[in-house]
Amino acid sequence: MTAEEWLENGNDLIKRKKYGEALKIFEKAIEINPDFAEAWNGKGVALDGLKRKKDALEAYEEAIDKNPDFAEAWTNKGSVLVDLTEHEEALTAFEKAIDINPQFVEAWNGKGNALYGLDRNEDALKAYEEAIDINPQFVEAWNGKGNALDGLTRYEDALEAYDKALEINPRFPEVWNNKGCTLGQLKRYEEALKACERAIKIKSGDARAWNNKGIALYELARYKKALKAYDKAIKDDPQLVEAWYNEGIVHHNRRKYKKALKTYEKAIELNSEYAAAWNGKGAALCTLERYDEALTAYEKAIEKDPTYVQPISNSGELYFNLGDLKSASEKMEGALTKDKTFTSALMLKGEIEIEKKDYGSANKSFEAAIRSDLGNLRPLLWNAYAKYLKAEYSLNIKDKEYQEEIVAIIRELERANDLFKKPRKKEVVTKANILYYLGYFYYKNKDIFAAKEKLKECVKLKSKSAIKPIARELLGYIWNYEIRPPWWSWWLSSPLYRGLKRIVFILLLTIPSFLLIHTLIPEYFHVIKVNWPIYKELILIALPIFFLFSPSIKSIKTKEIEIELLNAPPSFEPVLPTPKTGEREKIKGLENSR
Repeated sequence: MTAEEWLENGNDLIKRKKYGEALKIFEKAIEINPDFAEAWNGKGVALDGLKRKKDALEAYEEAIDKNPDFAEAWTNKGSVLVDLTEHEEALTAFEKAIDINPQFVEAWNGKGNALYGLDRNEDALKAYEEAIDINPQFVEAWNGKGNALDGLTRYEDALEAYDKALEINPRFPEVWNNKGCTLGQLKRYEEALKACERAIKIKSGDARAWNNKGIALYELARYKKALKAYDKAIKDDPQLVEAWYNEGIVHHNRRKYKKALKTYEKAIELNSEYAAAWNGKGAALCTLERYDEALTAYEKAIEKDPTYVQPISNSGELYFNLGDLKSASEKMEGALTKDKTFTSALMLKGEIEIEKKDYGSANKSFEAAIRSDLGNLRPLLWNAYAKYLKAEYSLNIKDKEYQEEIVAIIRELERANDLFKKPRKKEVVTKANILYYLGYFYYKNKDIFAAKEKLKECVKLKSKSAIKPIARELLGYIWNYEIRPPWWSWWLSSPLYRGLKRIVFILLLTIPSFLLIHTLIPEYFHVIKVNWPIYKELILIALPIFFLFSPSIKSIKTKEIEIELLNAPPSFEPVLPTPKTGEREKIKGLENSR
């Protein structure tokens, strides 16, 4: 057989994705003709298919050495360099291919991939559009265009590009996966989930699609299913750092901090430069009260990526909680220097200003935090707290201005409460705090019945919020000493322990009543023998209990308690970024570029 015949056989095997067999065939062709550039290029394609990227690169360079005007080899070299994240060199290779053949659609698509990898999304978009002008049916370029538009935050336009790609080839799993990523950016998580599931149905071993499915499930608060998706992604690709990191976030939000720590450390083991994983590790160590180690992890995150604001702010919050206001202020200022709208740093600034009793400045900081993250109600809670402290310490409680300030705080909190009619699982704690604050401020405004209803709703919420015992105490005080219900209402309509009180009430009335009737009309109860000494004892025990717990009996009522100042909102937890989608599928189309 001639070298050309071996080459033809090798190309046929490549089409069937039999890369190992193809490699042997191309090597046979090279053995016959060492200067056969097409055989060297084919060898590179086979090696690339076997994930031997550096060996593939050497083969493409041999092909180029044999034929410097071999546009396909330049394009394939560029594609491997993109995979190796050598985007500048890749760009040079693609431009060389375009110089040789300006109509070579794969080279334009590859140039777009290289520019996208360099975050030059506008230039990438132009390159993809050049490829589409040459071949409007080139699905890879439509996919790349979608990626570039997503990078430019033109999400709706990106979806149109992906839909065009899927119109050309509806069974292209990478495009479904990328569409899922963009739908996630638009917070359309149910649709994102369906798109990822379409990708998985076509290609069950697509680790990135499983990872992105996990992200959609996480955002929908389906944490157990999210963990299963991440586990599948890791099983399909144990080197997928983003899946390890994202699994850590789920464990973290489920308060499984030791498990979270292990997964963050696995991500770091795979990529020691992964700043987000160092930040996650710091957050897990912080919640495990290993503060020195947490600070070290945050510093590592900052070292790996000096522009990364979250670990700077997180370390500042930790310093604040440890009582080191100077270090906390330095970190806070450092974070705001890099991003003046960073929410947690603005909140830390307000917290520091409250500590310094500068409540007016704290209000400004929290209001800036509210504007920077409209979906986050923690800044609103802290702003209400700062406003309250300012009114409490600068105004007379009897003044009209004081009451107006309390009413204004109530209006703001009611608007926030309206946003949480049906809170998701991860929002329940925030909902509980809003309700407690509303109950407290209604109480301060002398609207005790509105206060009772808000506190009652807070206590009923299925959450493990630390605010619930405090809300229960305030609710009990309002019910017993402000509302002062009639004794029957106290037993039958109590907002606390209602079921238990009703059972006790029935027992306390039924037993003495039955025995009393027995004494009045014994002829109807002659079968029942009454032990009168025990009966007397029951009466003597039951009646005092009944009256003792009825608050309407003022002579034996306990002394009214004083309500303390409003508790501060929950402390800030270390900030974790949203789950990482990983690199999008750019799709090279190697089989077409030989």
